[in-house]
Amino acid sequence: MNLFGQCFGAIPGLFSAEKVASSLTVIATVLFVNFFDTTGTLLSVTKRAGLIEKDGQPKNIGKALFADSITTAVGAVMGTSSVTTCVESLTGVEVGGKTGLTSFFTGIFS
Repeated sequence: MNLFGQCFGAIPGLFSAEKVASSLTVIATVLFVNFFDTTGTLLSVTKRAGLIEKDGQPKNIGKALFADSITTAVGAVMGTSSVTTCVESLTGVEVGGKTGLTSFFTGIFS
């Protein structure tokens, strides 16, 4: 079954008069759950990796949040579950991985 792009066919029906309130509630809920999950994970991983700047802010947090939002949207269009940063990333950081190559090679060799 091809799920690619199926979400686009449902968009007009989401904002019909009788469904707009429930649609906006679901969209806001998913947005906030994903945002707080990603923010918590990024803050813990950057702290453990030593990527906190002198002012207490993580380096490139805006880029990381942007990358997470893009992968979540692309994952939805592809018909997969939400793609997000995981706290399991902390394991890779603790053994020395900080660039994302740890996850890349783990995916290839697993």
